[in-house]
Order: sequence, then C-alpha cells, then structure tokens
Amino acid sequence: GTLVVVADGDGPGAVEAEVGVDTNHPTAPWQIARFNADEAGTYVLRVFAAESQRRWWGGLARDVLPGAPLTVTLAPAAPDRAKCVVTLTGAKERPGGMLVAMAGREATVAVFARDRFGNPTTFGGFGDEESREDALANDATSRVRVDAVGPDDVAFTASSVSNMERRFTGAPVKSGSYVVRVTVGGRAVAGFPRNLQVVAAQTDPNQCVLRGDALVALGGVVVGDVTKASLVARDRFGNACLEGGDRVMVRLLGPAGATDADVVDYGDGTYGLAFTVPRAGEWRAHVAVNGAENPTPLARFTAVQGRLTAGQMCLKVVATQGGVTSDAFALGSGVGLGRDALGANVGFGTDGGAKSAVAPAVGVETTVYIQALDFELSGREVGGREPVCLRLLSPSGVSANVPLRPSKDRSRFRATVRWPEVGEHTLVASLNGDPVVGSPTRVSVVAADVHLPVCHISGPGAGKCVAGERARFVVEARDSRGNRLVTGGASLTLQVQVPGQEPTRGAVLDLGDGAYAASYAVDQAGPFLLVLASQSSRLALEGVCAPGPTDVGKCRVDVSELTRLTAGSRGGARV
Repeated sequence: GTLVVVADGDGPGAVEAEVGVDTNHPTAPWQIARFNADEAGTYVLRVFAAESQRRWWGGLARDVLPGAPLTVTLAPAAPDRAKCVVTLTGAKERPGGMLVAMAGREATVAVFARDRFGNPTTFGGFGDEESREDALANDATSRVRVDAVGPDDVAFTASSVSNMERRFTGAPVKSGSYVVRVTVGGRAVAGFPRNLQVVAAQTDPNQCVLRGDALVALGGVVVGDVTKASLVARDRFGNACLEGGDRVMVRLLGPAGATDADVVDYGDGTYGLAFTVPRAGEWRAHVAVNGAENPTPLARFTAVQGRLTAGQMCLKVVATQGGVTSDAFALGSGVGLGRDALGANVGFGTDGGAKSAVAPAVGVETTVYIQALDFELSGREVGGREPVCLRLLSPSGVSANVPLRPSKDRSRFRATVRWPEVGEHTLVASLNGDPVVGSPTRVSVVAADVHLPVCHISGPGAGKCVAGERARFVVEARDSRGNRLVTGGASLTLQVQVPGQEPTRGAVLDLGDGAYAASYAVDQAGPFLLVLASQSSRLALEGVCAPGPTDVGKCRVDVSELTRLTAGSRGGARV
C-alpha cells in the first residue's frame, strides 16, 4: 500500500502543518513537513505515518516517525509599529478621541513592544544575549520617541526603560492644542499622532490680570461714579483660564479705607468688576481667589474728584449754642428731607436727622455746610469747583448772599450765618440755579439769651431810691461771652425784696435794641435787694432807700404830756 506521512502540532496557539514534496528536489525520496504558528511560545510538533489519506484521523492508529515529536520554542518577531500598544496616563479622553490634560500636570506615555502578530516582543538592548552590534542594529529600527508639538514644543523624557516597554514623561505648561507623536524606528505608531488639548490649571491670584481703560487713563476713575473693569483669571504658568466658577473678591484700599467691588462671573475665565470710590487719591486693587490672597496689588490708580450735580449735594446746618455744637441738618429717610425742619414746632433739627430742642438765637453764628449727599456715609468730597450759592432770607424780607469757602480739609463748602432778627429765616442753596437736596431750609430764630452777670447796669435806681418814688435803671444786655446784644426779645423779671415785707415785682420794658428799662418803688426806707432774672441767669443788686418828702397825713403827734396840764404851767407836744 501507499504510505501517507502526516504532521500536526500543539502549543499556545493554533498550528498549521502540512507534508509535501521538496520543491527544490521534486524527485527526491523524501518529503518536507512544514509548520506555521502566529503566537509565540513552546510547541510540540509531531510527524507520523498512516496507511491511507484521511481528513480526520480520530480513532485511527498513527505511527510516530522516529525523531518525533519535536519541542520547538517560537520567539516573537521584531516590533511592529502597527501592533505596538500605547497607554497614556495624566490625560483624559473626551468623546471624539480628543485628549485633555491640565497645564503643569505630568503625563506618562507607555509604549509596549508587539510584533506584527501581536506577540509581546522587545525593543532590543544590551541586557539580553544579543551582541552589542546586534543590539545597536535592532535599536536603529525600533528606537522609540515621544514628543508633543504645539504652543510650546515638549520633549518627553524616558522615565523607565526595559526591553519590552518604554515609558516617557512630560508636562506641558502652556495651554493650547498639541499634537502628540509616538514613533518606533522613526515611523508613527498606529493611532498616532493624536490631538492633546492642554487647559489652564487652578487659578492663581498672583497671575491674574486687571484690565480697564479707566484704570490707566488720566482721570478715568471719578469719585462717586461707577467704574467698570474686568479680571482675567490665569493659572500659575500664566495661562488664561477658559472657565469660571472661582470665588473672586477684589478689595480697593485708599484714602477712605476699604471698599469691595461687585464681581460678576462671565463663565469664560473673565470676571466683570464694578466699584465706586468715595474719595480722591491713590487706590490699590487687591484680589483673592478661592480664599488665596495676592499681597501685591494688581493695579494702582488715582481717583479724581469730579464735579457734583445738585442732586448729589445737600445742605447741612450745624448750630452753635453756648460753645456746644449739634447737627441741625442730617441725612435720613424722612419725607421732605430738610424742608421746614427747623421750624418752631419741631425745634432746631430736621426730619429724619438729629434734632435739638434749642432754636438759634439772634446774633448767634451758625455754621452751614454744602456737601456731598453721601458725605456722612462714605466721606465723599466735593470737587471744589462747583458753582454753589447760598442765600439767607430774613423775616423782614431782606435777602443776602452768604460767602462760601472750602472747609479746612477741602471736603465740603462752609459758610457762617449770623441770624439778624427774630423770626423764621430761610436758607436757599443752589448749584447752577438748581436747588440742592434739603434746600430751602427754614430756621426759626429766637431772641438771644441774656447773661445778667456780665450785663452793664446804668441809672440811679440801680443802688438807691427814695421812698414812695419810682426808681429806674437801664440794663444793656450781653451774652455769656460779654458780647453786646443789639436786639431785644429776652424775658427779664425784676423782684424787690425789703426786710420784713413780702417781695414785690418791678417792671422791665424791652427797648428793642438790646437795652431794657427797669423800674420799681420801695415804701420803706432802709436797705433793700433787687433781683434780676432771665431764663438762664440771675443778678442781685443791693440798695438803700431814703425817706421821701414830709407828708402831713402820715405825721404823728405825741400829746401825752398835756394830760397833766394845770393852769399857769407849761405844756408840750411832740410832732
């Protein structure tokens, strides 16, 4: 019969085996057994004979030829760039295959050697059994390189080297779009190059930028006006952040202390700022992001004092009474702010503000301010060049302009008003003809208070009188500082005290020019006491009353000696 030679094999993978004629020697008395496998590993190859050719040999006797089976180790082939495996850590893959990494964060690229059949292989090296010459030749065809090209070329450096794996690390610090290239033997690995988008890291307050034309222009920031600017968030590498969500606080430090800006998150890494400075001078802008502060100011600018309008200014009256100063006009929330506030019904004060129970007196000087509406709250100052005017209308119809001058600190306008007469006066403050807030303001003026101990007393009746005759003297009124009062209106009383009698009242006549005529009468000769009294002071005057002319109706006759009178004797009577 015919002898049939058959071959097969077992191993990690499938084995294709066939027995055929040696094509180089077709007539030779032998045959060639050919084996083929794709997966590296150890295989057992068998060659056996049978009496007939079959497709399936199960259950049939087979004779293994001498020298078989054979044990063969199948080594992997050279690395194939189409089959090498690349893993990337430190970056995330978004839908569509885009890689996203954070600036400054280290990314690791690991390249695993695979032959064209997918078997793990080696890139070559000096640690295996191959010679140095073979290793150099192998490395020339399997050298691995990783780099990224973009806003800043990044060369990934080898962090660990083994025959079967190469690891490279790199950290792009500039945000933008990069192309990551992985090559083996100078040719790109399958799946590469790939796009890598590097985004900004966490916002760093030390790198943020404050922008705004008003901050750099001369006179761009005006006191009291809303100034707008923008903050560009950046990370520690200077990359602009493209997303919002940070807690940003901008604080302005200047002559009036600190004020915080209103911050609006636009969601794209920029933040809108709006702020108002209350006082002119140099200001510094400091920023804090997510609780981290930048001690260095982001910007410095000089605020200028712009001209205020009538609606931004108000009239404030400060009363001076006996050396004590009290606000006579203060800002509040009352309706009719400042108007009719100083009338007799409500006293010396304003609705919604501080009030005093004492009205200004005639001849007293009162300080009046024209200032910014929010001066008391924020210290806002006037520009100093506003065309303001202050007029005083007296009850008699006389109108007078009151001189205005900048205050000592030049933060507001100041005037001194001396009230000329008793009654209701009106203060009118205007700017370019438009009344300021609180104008007109009406002030009820009362007569000046007389301080009797320093008043000048003249006339004979101040220290002596004649019994039964009316004595008179004149009081020249003066205030507590000794100033002569030129108007009347004070309430003075006179009391006469004579020993052994009930006190009687004298008369005081107001002459209208600051002088008062006093008169009284005493019936009993001898010492007496005059007591002058005003609302706040008293004055005692001592005097002596002289007897008046003889009155027959008041004379007394003593006739006691005439009761024993006899004829021819002398009698006497005393008158």
